[in-house]
Amino acid sequence: MTETTTQANSARTAAIEDVLALSPLQQGLFSLAKLATDDGGESDGLDVYTVQFVIDIEGAVDAALLRRSADAMLARHANLRASFWDVDLPHPVQIIPAAAGLPWREISAGPDEFDEIARIERATNFDLARGPLLRFVLIESAPEQRRLIVTVHHLLLDGWSMAVFFDEMVAVYRAGGADPLPPPRPYRDYIGWLASQDSDAAVAAWREYLAVLNAPTILARGTQPVVGSALPLTHEVALDSEATARLTEWARRHGLTLNTVLQFAWAVLLGRLTDRTDVAFGAVVSGRPQQLTGVETMVGLFINTVPVTASTPPRAEVVAACQALQRDTAAMRDLGYLSLSTVQRANSNAVFDTLLVFENAPIGSASAGVTTDDGVRFIPIAVESLTHYPLTLVSYPPRDGRFTVLLEAIPEALGELSIPDLGQRLLQILGQLSDPARPRIADLEVLLPAERAHVVSGQVAVQAKSVPDLFAAAVAAGPDSPALTDQNRSLTYAELASESARLARVLAGQGIGPEDRVAIALPRSLDSVIAILAVLQAGAAYVPIDIGLPDARIESILRQSGPKLTLNPELMTQLRADGAVQRPTPSTIHPESAAYVIFTSGSTGEPKGVIGTHSALASYFADHQQRMYAPAIAQLGRPLRIAHAWSLSFDASWQPLVGLLGGQSVHLFSAEDMRDAEAIIDGIRRHRLDMIDTSPSMFTQLFDAGLLNAESDHRLTVLALGGEAIAPHVWARLRAAPSTAVHNCYGPTETTVEAVVADVADTDVPVIGQAVRGMVAHVLDSALREVPAGVAGELYLSGAQVTRGYLGRAGATAARYVADPAGTGGRMYRTGDLVRRRADGRLVYLGRADDQVKVRGYRVEIAEVEGALAAATGVTAAAVVAVVGPTGTQLAGFVAGTGVDTTRVRAEIGSRLPSYLIPARLLAVESMPLTPNGKLDTEHLTALLAQSGPLGGGAEAVTDTERALVAVLAEVLAGPAGSPSADVAALGVEADLRELGLDSIVALSLVRAGRQRGLPLRPRAVLSCNTIRDLAAVLDNEIAQAAQVSQSGGPLADDGPIPLLPAGRWLYQYGSPRRLGQVEAIRLPDDTDPQQLHSALAAVVAAHPLLHARLDLAELTLHPIEPTDILCEVAVAVADQSMVTEHGTRLLQSLDPEAGAMLRAVWLRPPSGAGVLILGAHVLAMDPVSWQVILGELHAALAGTEPLPEHSGYRRWAAALQQRAQDLDTVDFWAAQLAGEDPELGARRVDPRHDHAGDLTVTVTVADPGVTAALLATQVPLHDLLVAATARMVRAWRARRGQVDAPPLLAVETHGRAEEVVTGVDTTDIAGLLSAIYPLRVPRADPAAVADALAGIPGGGIDYGLLAYLRADTAEQLAVFPGPQLLLNYLGRVDRVGAGPAVAPDLIARLPSVPEPGQAVRHELSIFAAVADVGAGPALMAQWRTLPDILGDAEIVQLQGLFADSLSELVEELR
Repeated sequence: MTETTTQANSARTAAIEDVLALSPLQQGLFSLAKLATDDGGESDGLDVYTVQFVIDIEGAVDAALLRRSADAMLARHANLRASFWDVDLPHPVQIIPAAAGLPWREISAGPDEFDEIARIERATNFDLARGPLLRFVLIESAPEQRRLIVTVHHLLLDGWSMAVFFDEMVAVYRAGGADPLPPPRPYRDYIGWLASQDSDAAVAAWREYLAVLNAPTILARGTQPVVGSALPLTHEVALDSEATARLTEWARRHGLTLNTVLQFAWAVLLGRLTDRTDVAFGAVVSGRPQQLTGVETMVGLFINTVPVTASTPPRAEVVAACQALQRDTAAMRDLGYLSLSTVQRANSNAVFDTLLVFENAPIGSASAGVTTDDGVRFIPIAVESLTHYPLTLVSYPPRDGRFTVLLEAIPEALGELSIPDLGQRLLQILGQLSDPARPRIADLEVLLPAERAHVVSGQVAVQAKSVPDLFAAAVAAGPDSPALTDQNRSLTYAELASESARLARVLAGQGIGPEDRVAIALPRSLDSVIAILAVLQAGAAYVPIDIGLPDARIESILRQSGPKLTLNPELMTQLRADGAVQRPTPSTIHPESAAYVIFTSGSTGEPKGVIGTHSALASYFADHQQRMYAPAIAQLGRPLRIAHAWSLSFDASWQPLVGLLGGQSVHLFSAEDMRDAEAIIDGIRRHRLDMIDTSPSMFTQLFDAGLLNAESDHRLTVLALGGEAIAPHVWARLRAAPSTAVHNCYGPTETTVEAVVADVADTDVPVIGQAVRGMVAHVLDSALREVPAGVAGELYLSGAQVTRGYLGRAGATAARYVADPAGTGGRMYRTGDLVRRRADGRLVYLGRADDQVKVRGYRVEIAEVEGALAAATGVTAAAVVAVVGPTGTQLAGFVAGTGVDTTRVRAEIGSRLPSYLIPARLLAVESMPLTPNGKLDTEHLTALLAQSGPLGGGAEAVTDTERALVAVLAEVLAGPAGSPSADVAALGVEADLRELGLDSIVALSLVRAGRQRGLPLRPRAVLSCNTIRDLAAVLDNEIAQAAQVSQSGGPLADDGPIPLLPAGRWLYQYGSPRRLGQVEAIRLPDDTDPQQLHSALAAVVAAHPLLHARLDLAELTLHPIEPTDILCEVAVAVADQSMVTEHGTRLLQSLDPEAGAMLRAVWLRPPSGAGVLILGAHVLAMDPVSWQVILGELHAALAGTEPLPEHSGYRRWAAALQQRAQDLDTVDFWAAQLAGEDPELGARRVDPRHDHAGDLTVTVTVADPGVTAALLATQVPLHDLLVAATARMVRAWRARRGQVDAPPLLAVETHGRAEEVVTGVDTTDIAGLLSAIYPLRVPRADPAAVADALAGIPGGGIDYGLLAYLRADTAEQLAVFPGPQLLLNYLGRVDRVGAGPAVAPDLIARLPSVPEPGQAVRHELSIFAAVADVGAGPALMAQWRTLPDILGDAEIVQLQGLFADSLSELVEELR
C-alpha cells in the first residue's frame, strides 16, 4: 500500500462562524465518547459511534474533482465543520469555524487490503475538540476501480443525512465542482426549534406514558464492560420469503407497520426473558419536525432514542395488543425531541438496555447507486454503525423478499444468553404472529424446538425400600466392619445393629409403631444415632431436638410434632434396663412411611416440620452410593471413613449417615469439636477420615486451618459442600485441591438433603449442577413456564426425593408442593431459589427469590453482589444484606480477610458491577459469624451494621474532600437561575448520587467543575461511586498515595536511585539491548500548535519518573534526571511511510538508557498539513501497557488537561517487590517447575552469550477468524487456551521426533501488574517495564488442567522473577536449572486505537521487527500471540521467532501446523 496524496491544509486560526448548543442525542453521544476516550490519562477505549460509509467507484473518476465535491459539502453544511468543546464550560457546545480543511487521503492498495484499511479508519477515534469529525480515504486498486471510505462521527450525521450527503456530493461532482443546489436550511434552525419547544408539557406527557412501568427493563446480567472497552458482535437472521409474505400480508390486513410488528415481537420475547408483562426498550425516531420547511434535505443529527413501553399480558389478543402498541407509540411521536436522560428522569423505571432500530429513511440513490454522464458509477456497498447497548436489533423493510434482523450484541454483557438463539427466538415469534391457531399472547412460544423437545428424562426409577432394610443389608455384608465411632467408643455393624434392634423392640414395647413420632432429645453421641436407627426400625418417625436451642423453640417443636415419646438421657437409661418390655418390630415398613420430622425456619417465625419418608432417603442413598461412594471405594480399595460434623437436627445429618446403609464407617464429632475448625482437621488426620460434608462458610475456616494442605500426610478423598452458595474464589480453591473429588451439593430439606449436585472439577465457575438420579429440575417463570436457557427462573424439584409436606400445615404444603406440569400426577417442590440453566444443562445458583430486592427500581440478586465482593483482592469471605434506609432499600456489604481494604474492594467491584449493585456501605469484619448449623448469621451482621451508624439520609460531610464535593455537586446540579435543584448538603454525603440526578452527562460536568477546584476527578471514578462519601474516599486514597510517595524518605525518596525490576535485570543479563525500543506513528490534526505539542510532551514526561531516568548498569539502578525537551522537528516533503521508516529507524538508534535517552519524539512537518509525530521509547521505560497509558495522557494533554502524577509510582512498586522478595518461601515450587526432563526442541540449545537477535528468523501466522471466534466464545480465557495449545504442540512435536514424552515446560510472559498479590499499589498508570516471565510445567493440556496449573502459580507469576533476580540465595538455587526453551506471550487485543491523534500502524509497517540486533536470544522458540481484526473479524495472530540453525523454516512450518491443529481440537472439545 502506498500513499500518493497527503491531507489538505487548513487555516490554523480559522474564524468562528457560530456556536451552537447540542441536540438531545448529541449530548448523549458526546458524553459516551468522552467516557470512552477521555478519562484523565487512563487508557482510551473505542468510540463505537464512529460511522462508516463505503462506496465503490467504477470508471475514470476525476479524483481531484471528487475531492473538491466533498470539500464543497463542508462549505455547504456549516455543522459538518463543527468541533465539540466542554473545557471551562457548564455544558458542551459545538463550535463552527468559518472554514475547515477537508481530511482527505488518496492511497493505492489492493482489494485484499480494503477491509483492513476500513477497520483502522473505524477504530481510530476522532478528537471531538478538533473538527471536522469526518475523513475521506480514496483507494485506487486499478486504473478505473476505486473505493471511497467516508468515516464520520455520529455527532454530525444520521442515516437519513448520510443519504442526503451522498446525493448532494454526487450532484456537485456532476456539475464540475460548482455547487448547483439551492442553499440548504442550516442545522442551527433545528437547534433553535428545539429551544422553542414546551419541554415541561412534553415531560408531563412522557411521565404519563411511562406510568405503566414499575421497574427498569434490564436484559444484560453478565459482566458490565466499561464504556469503550467492548465492540459489539453482529449476527444476522432472516425470515424466508414465504414467512415474510405471510407476515407482511397479516400486518397489512390489520393496519400494522412492520416496525410495530417487530417491536411487538421483541416486547413478547423481552417479557419472557425478564419475566415481565410490561417492558421498555429503546427505539430510534427520525426526529425531523414537520414544522421545519425543508427539513427533509437538512444534514445533521436529528434522530433520537426514546423509550417504548409495551404491555403483553398472556390473555391479551395478539392483534389487539399490536394495534394498541402502534397507537400508543404514534401518540408520542411528536414528543421525541427530549433527551433520553430528561425522559428517564421523569420516570426512573424507563431505563432499558436494549435498542430497536427500524431503518425506513428514504435513502434512494444512497442505496441503489448512481451513474454520472461520463460513465462513472458510484455504488454504495456498506454502512457500518454500532451502538453501546448490550443488545441492538436493526431491521428495515424486506429486501429480496426476506425480513432481516441484525443483532448487535456485547456477549460478555449478556452472560449465558446465546445471541444466535435470541435471533431464532425472535424469528419464531414473528412467524407465529400470523398463525390463526395462536390468537393470544400466551400462545406464542419462545422456547426453541430443541428445548420444547427436551422431555424431562433425567429421572431414574429407584427401587423403593425402607431404611431398616438397607441397613440390614449393610450389616449382613460386613458385620465385623467398623460402623460408628466417636472420641470414646467404636461399634461394628453387628454391634450397632444389636443395640439399635434391642432399643427398637423396647420402643415397640412402649406402643411405638408406624406413623408414630418419637422425639430424640439426647446429647450428641453414638446413642443419638442408635436412637435414630431404633425409631426407624420400630416403624416410627423421629423428631430430632437440639437440646442447646432456646426453650421456646424446643417447646414449639414438641407442641407441633406431638411425639408419643421423648427420648432423653433419663428415659434412655430406663429403656436399657434389663426389665424393659420388648415387643417385635414390624417385619416390613412401607417405603412411603414417615421416617423423620425435621424442623426448619418458618416465615412466620415458628419452625415448620418437614416429613421425610423412607423412600426419599432410599432414593437419596442410591444416588450417593453411585456418585460419591463407588468411585472413592474403587480408588481406595476399601470402604470409606466418613466425618459427621452436621447437627443431627438438620437434614444434612443424613449426608454422612447414609454411609451406614452402604457399609461405610462414620465418625461422629462431638458437639464442641464440630464447630472448631482445628479440632475437625485434627480429627480427620488422627482417624484418617476420607470424606467430609460441610458448609462453604465452615469450609473457609477449615481451609485456613489446613484442610487441603498438599503437604499433609493424609488427604481427603471426597469433599462435599452444601447449605450455602460457593463463592468464586472458594470454587477456585476447590478446583485446585489435589486428588480430592469435590462436590457442590444443593437441596432444601423438602427434597431430602440434596437434589442437585455438581462436580467442582467440571466447570471453571460455580454451578450447582444437575438433578440427581430420581429427581428432575424445572426452571420456571412466574407463570410456571419453562424458561429458555440462559434466563433466570425459579427452581422447582420433582421426583422420588420430594418429601411428604409440612406437619399440620395443609395450607403451607399446598403453597410449596404444587402439581408437576409434566402431567404425571406427581408433585414438585417450589424451592424459592433463582437459578439459570446453562447451555450444558448445569444450573447456576443466583440467590433466593425472596432475597431479590429492588434498589432504585432495579431487581437485585444478592448472590451476584456477594460473588463480586468475594472475588475482590484480599477478600476471603463476603456477605450482603438488604436494609431499608431513608431513601429506600439499600445494600450493605461485609467482607473478611487479613488487612482487607474496603476502599479498594469498592473500587474493584465498581468496575465489575453496575452502580445499583454496589453496597451503600461496606464493612470489614474479622470473620463471618455462623449459626449453630454452620450457616451465615445475618442477624449478627445486621447488628454490626446498626452499630456503625444510620445508613444514608442526612450524613454530614466530615472531611475537606467531602465538603468540596458537596459544593461542586450543588453547583453542577443548580437550576437555570442558579438555584440548586437538590439540597445536596441536606441530603447528605451518603445519599444516592443517582437519586440526585447523576448520569453520564452530569458526571462530565462534575469532573470539569472538580478539576477547576483542584480535585483530580475522573469520569469513570464518578460513575463507579454511589455516594459522595464513596467518591471522596477514592480521591483521598489517590491523594494520600501520591503524598506518601513524594514525602517518604529512604528507598522511596524522589531523587534517589530506583532498583531495576526483574524484567530489566533479565534483559541486561546478557547481550546489549541498548536500542530495544518500540515506535509509534501518530497523524496529527491540521491545527496542531507547536508550543502546545512541546508542552504536552513535556507534561507527560514529567509525570513519569522512568521517562526521564538514567540507567546505572553497574548498580542495576535507575536515576531520575532533569527532564529535557524530547521533541525534534524535521521538515519533509511528504510525511509518508518511507519518511517514517527512515526517521523511526534513526530514532531507535538514538535510544540509550545509560545516557538517559528513554523516550524521543520526531515531528515530521510537510509543507501542508500537520504531518506525523513519531514516538520511540526504550522497553525499560515503556512496556505494552505503558504505551496505552502514555498515548492516553498525550491526548488529554493536547486537549488541555494536564496528566495526573502516577498514583503510586514505579518507585513504590519496586520497593514493594523488593520487600516481597525477602518474604517469599516458594523457591522449592519454582525449582520443581524447572526440574525434570525437557528434550530439545531443535538442533541445539541457545547460548545467550553468543546468540543474538540479529540472527533470528521471524514469521507470522494468522488463525482462521472462525476458529478465533469459537475460542473467544468459550468460557475459558484465551490465555489458558493458548497455554493448552502450546503444550499440545510441544507434545505432538516430540512424538513426531521420537523423544521422551515429558510434561512441556513453558516460559509464560505476563504484564506483571499483579495488584492482587502486592496490595496497596496502583499500577494502572505506571510507565516502565513491569512484565514478568515465569516457568510453567503443563502435565495435562486440557483447559481445566491448565486452569488448575495456572491457579496454583504463586504470586500471579511475578514471584519467580523476584526470587531469581532480587535475592542472592534463591537466585543461586534457581540458576542451576536450564530455563524453558519456549516462550509464550499473549498480548491480548492489540487493535484498539485510542482517541485524539490517530495512531497509524500502516506508517510503521516497514520498521525493523528486531530493533536491537545485539539483544541476547534466551529461548529456542518465542511465540508472541495477539488478537486483532484483520478484516473478516477478530483473528488470532502469532509471531514466531527462532534461530535458523535451531529450527529451520520447514520445522517452523510443521510446528505452526501442530499449533493450528491444537487450536481446532480445543474448539471441538469445548463446543
